[in-house]
Amino acid sequence: AGPRFEKELPVGKHPIQLHSMATPNGQKVTIMLEELLAAGHDAEYDAYPIKIMEEDQFGSGFVAINPNSKVPAMSVSQEGKEPLRIFESGSILLYLAERF
Repeated sequence: AGPRFEKELPVGKHPIQLHSMATPNGQKVTIMLEELLAAGHDAEYDAYPIKIMEEDQFGSGFVAINPNSKVPAMSVSQEGKEPLRIFESGSILLYLAERF
């Protein structure tokens, strides 16, 4: 359906950018990232809240990562390439498990 309005997402200093909220699916990804960090993996990330009551999920920046406008969504910097965009908690968890 496309974005409803223009709104860029913030970008932090780490390769992994997580855009989510404290829903069960959103928490799964955050827990996985924290467990990877605790296990000594280089899984540093920046997390940003998506306020669904304010319809952040329909902004152009978020829709560019997840065209379904659902949380969570994640982008991963890649050297010399466009960021990898991953959405849906199961897909994100699978990516993280395979990468780390």
